[in-house]
Amino acid sequence: SYSRAYRHWHRSLFRWAKLRRTPLVTVSAFSRDRLVALGADASRVHVVHNGGDHLLHVDADPLLAERLGLDP
Repeated sequence: SYSRAYRHWHRSLFRWAKLRRTPLVTVSAFSRDRLVALGADASRVHVVHNGGDHLLHVDADPLLAERLGLDP
């Protein structure tokens, strides 16, 4: 379902990260397991779950868009 160029880019990026031995961050244990199955060192793959719950406790600033010069 992805274009050939997109798949090639992802493969290249993964190979580059593997060679550099950079830490890899993913959003789920499933993704971590897939990266390890593709040859990533399990000790370098870290899971950081998506989350936005903290935004439920932040009061909206109605003047923020104006201060940043953004159109409504």
